[in-house]
Amino acid sequence: EGLREEMSRARLSRAWGQAGVAAGAGWRTAPHTGQVRRMWDTRRSPEMHQLLDKEDPFSYYRGKSESFGRMTNGERAQRGGWIGIPLAALFGAGYYFYNEEQKKRDQMRADVLQEGDEQILTNWSGTHQVTTRRFMQPESLEELERMVMSGHMNKTRLRIIGAGLSPNGLAHDPDGMLSLALMDKVLFVDRARKQVTVQAGARVSQVLEALRPHGLTLQNLASINEQQVGGFIQVSAHGSGAALPPVDEQVVGLTLVTPGQGTLRLHKDDEEDQELMGMCRVGLGALGVVADVTLQCVPYHTLVERTWVSTEAEVERGHKALLSANRHLRYMWIPYTDTVVVVASNPALPWYHPMRAVEMTRNAMKGASKDAGFKTAPMRLLLDSELAPRAIPGNGGAGAESIAQLRDALLRLDPLSVQHVKAVNKAEAECWKRSEGVREAPSEHVLGFECGGQQWVSEVAFPAGEGGEADGRD
Repeated sequence: EGLREEMSRARLSRAWGQAGVAAGAGWRTAPHTGQVRRMWDTRRSPEMHQLLDKEDPFSYYRGKSESFGRMTNGERAQRGGWIGIPLAALFGAGYYFYNEEQKKRDQMRADVLQEGDEQILTNWSGTHQVTTRRFMQPESLEELERMVMSGHMNKTRLRIIGAGLSPNGLAHDPDGMLSLALMDKVLFVDRARKQVTVQAGARVSQVLEALRPHGLTLQNLASINEQQVGGFIQVSAHGSGAALPPVDEQVVGLTLVTPGQGTLRLHKDDEEDQELMGMCRVGLGALGVVADVTLQCVPYHTLVERTWVSTEAEVERGHKALLSANRHLRYMWIPYTDTVVVVASNPALPWYHPMRAVEMTRNAMKGASKDAGFKTAPMRLLLDSELAPRAIPGNGGAGAESIAQLRDALLRLDPLSVQHVKAVNKAEAECWKRSEGVREAPSEHVLGFECGGQQWVSEVAFPAGEGGEADGRD
């Protein structure tokens, strides 16, 4: 053991000495010979392989480094060319294929822009017009998905339009527009659950007609029944009645075609869908395209509608009582007059109710005049008197039969004249006084009414107090 230890110490001492002499020689000769000391000539501690008399594991790499250090500039440039030329070729090929792919994408975008027909579209009230390069009308869910995905992949804008009844131009876009007018089928009526599933392009009037044989109808309606169901819920259309929610609250489930997430099927009873469902019911077409909708219905019923003319002061005093006493309540104030038309509607008594016969008799006695000529006479006389001085034939108001149609015909003559508008409104107030009375009809006929023609609508949201604590200041 002692001999082995002594030999080991001698070997280590010899290795250290050799390393020191080699390093020292390097340090001593450099100043005298004028050589530049290289990084591999510096003094350093012996490596482990030197201490153990083993082969240097990094000798290959050190040899390469020393070899590169001994090269001339020309040799180094040649070696760099061997590496640089293949790398340049690789990057060049990559850029070529990338450029070709961009050209294909640009061509696909151009092809997408050419899909559909160029159309000039005007909204229902005639207040907004747009010329769109692409007007597409899918006929199936698969075709709709393809159009949405194509626009997404090619980064082309696409706006969804319904029946165009909104008074603003939200759905108008010159780049591209999509209508679901050809996806208008009533898919299924569930009489037990009182639910109906329809494609988003179906009009409200079609849905009401499909529900009638099943003894069902919609809980609330907007003034116009020609809206498409998709737009009907996406804009949160509302009817009248303080206790009745907007129509989007009737949505039980829907199918949404999105650009990034594909086709989503949402249902309010699914806990995972509830948050997204709340956003998508009134998405204004910004979150995707609603393909079909399931709506909660109510039993088919009849309403008793009472129309009378009041004043602003009377309406303000009785507003709270009127809201509480009537299921549906509508005010129509006529500017430049003190006339407020009040329309209140409530469910009729069922046929088996003891007072049903009394109600029917009372409604018949208070019924409004059925003579349309008598009710609209003041506006017709004004129209005739306004047409004569303008040398317009007397049939200038041909086809105008209702109050709304006569109003539109009269205002068209001189819409910027305040005096003319005052005269028209005064005549209309008199027509409404002649229209006072009671009528009984199905809810779908009572809740829908004719608003008039071209119009600017001021859409305002305002606080109505806390739920259960209405203070009447709304």
